[in-house]
Amino acid sequence: MTESQLFKGNPLLKLAMPMMLGIAVAWHSEMAMSQVFSLSALSVFVLLFGLLRFTPKWLFGVGVVGFMFSAGAFVESGQREAMRPQWAGESRYYEAQLLEVPDHRGTVTKVLAGVTAVDSALPKNARRQGEAYLYLQRSVEADELEAGDVLRFKAEMRVPEKAGNPAEFDSREYHYIKGVTGSAFLWDGSWNRLRKGEKTLSMQALQLRERVVDKYASIGFGGESLALLSALTVGEKRDFPRELKESYSVAGASHVLALSGLHLGIFYLLLSTLLPLRGRNRMLVVLRECVIVVALWGFAYIAGLSPSVVRSAILFTLMSFGRCMHQESSGISSLAFAAIMMLLFSPHALFDISFQLSFAAVFA
Repeated sequence: MTESQLFKGNPLLKLAMPMMLGIAVAWHSEMAMSQVFSLSALSVFVLLFGLLRFTPKWLFGVGVVGFMFSAGAFVESGQREAMRPQWAGESRYYEAQLLEVPDHRGTVTKVLAGVTAVDSALPKNARRQGEAYLYLQRSVEADELEAGDVLRFKAEMRVPEKAGNPAEFDSREYHYIKGVTGSAFLWDGSWNRLRKGEKTLSMQALQLRERVVDKYASIGFGGESLALLSALTVGEKRDFPRELKESYSVAGASHVLALSGLHLGIFYLLLSTLLPLRGRNRMLVVLRECVIVVALWGFAYIAGLSPSVVRSAILFTLMSFGRCMHQESSGISSLAFAAIMMLLFSPHALFDISFQLSFAAVFA
């Protein structure tokens, strides 16, 4: 496939590329919102001017490219501004809702939480809410915590440290990309559970995944077999032994442990082969594809709605929609659509290595 054929047959790729470029430029140059709005206005003007009959057709294309570039810069600048304030550098009162299932290891319980300051004496320029990692001293109360629980605590929220030299792992940038703005260590007795908060769809999915793993354990699986089965079927790797993980890494098979398009592709192939609804009847085709899509999203829900699984589910949904319309969907256009939708809600994902490798592998 030549370069002209690649872009001509996949119009959504023409939209995704300038949007990604806009995110990257805004990330490195820290464009001001005033500049972004000016660029957006200019792009809209060129786009509308290109719709006139007496103007060159390429003006419309330039306007669309400029608009997608400014859209990428806008979402990136907006997220950067939202994450700019830092937490107060002293002990304060906060409330936090646990966003994931707590990870109990050794003497510490680690969990990602949405934190909100409730201290009225907090400085005006200090951060008042955001996502942060909480490290709780291991206790009976900490072991009973679940996703969705609301805690109240007094602690010092710390900002991740910057890398000391160019070759060192940059913890601050890594957490910044993930949307995590700080961390705090909570000693036993410095926190209390207020209530069970309202659970989001992702929290419910994570709890369902935990119940599936518990079901595996109840029917006799344990140790490495339980860890391997949990990783391959629902993507749960918190209790995966380090030695076993290193063995897969040395063998070059680490990718089979991370749920992604490979697993959903196998699932999709099995469903397409086993479902008896076949034929040229349009209603049968629509019913068949609807059953497949529901099953795929059901699997994605049980797997905790991880980004890689959601991305793959979107791609297969678009492919099924194309079959319902009796049209073959373009894999690259579907991939570009998934990228646009994900980056609109989380532009920092563009700099996440898992996002980059996943899209690069599917694109190749």
